[in-house]
Amino acid sequence: MTFNKQQFSEDLFMLRNTKKLSRAAAAKEIGIHSSNMQTLEEGRYEPKATVYFKVVKWMGVQFEHYIN
Repeated sequence: MTFNKQQFSEDLFMLRNTKKLSRAAAAKEIGIHSSNMQTLEEGRYEPKATVYFKVVKWMGVQFEHYIN
């Protein structure tokens, strides 16, 4: 299995911008640190499982969505 971090990053960025939220505001809503939000949007690392589940729940997608 692989994690499609590019698509995840793009979708996260687009959703945050659609909601007109800053990174900090979105991170607060999700319950993660704002620095995590930045690295997720930039696609610099694969998130820990706990962070991933929080983010996809906030995004409204199934957790399998970005797993190939």
